[in-house]
Amino acid sequence: MCGRYYIDEGVIKHITENFKYEEDVAHFPSKDIHPGDKAPVIMSVDGELKACIQRWGIVGNCSNGIIFNARSENVLNKAIFKKAIKNRRAVVPAKCFFEWSLYKEKSAFFSTSENLLYLAGFYDLFDNEAHFEILTTKANSSVEKVHDRMPVIISEEEIYAWINNQKLLRSFLYRQQVDLEKQSEVHQMEFDFSARIPRFK
Repeated sequence: MCGRYYIDEGVIKHITENFKYEEDVAHFPSKDIHPGDKAPVIMSVDGELKACIQRWGIVGNCSNGIIFNARSENVLNKAIFKKAIKNRRAVVPAKCFFEWSLYKEKSAFFSTSENLLYLAGFYDLFDNEAHFEILTTKANSSVEKVHDRMPVIISEEEIYAWINNQKLLRSFLYRQQVDLEKQSEVHQMEFDFSARIPRFK
């Protein structure tokens, strides 16, 4: 699963320099993003890629609250997801995402080659508000020692195809994921915005 990720000023700077964006995106603060929070996502607006603010988590059909992850293996067969995944795909930019091991050790996962990650997702509308979902898949060797699931990750060059090319949907859902760099938290962590890796206090 992916239950928390991080956005810093570098992520926002990259988004505003490379995509069209809503004004609220430019002023988005550096912070951990939890399910239920609002955060920037990249979506298609009138055929162009644009960063907009949406809320993380799709409203479920029962009293269990929001659903914030969808499994790539069966998302096309889930009634609550299948219309949105086919018609409203999006990308969630992040500096890193966090996972916890069975021993409650927190680890941050980063791209080995880029300054940010692009997490594949989709969105739906509830009470005229857009809610996004992050897709997960079986963890690869760089993540599986911490958790058995990881987000579906795409490159910046693939964003347009993920969002707009219906023919490539299944190939994105089922492909092998890229290896990531792991940083474990020992005590309390603070981020060094000049680098990719967090430093520990």
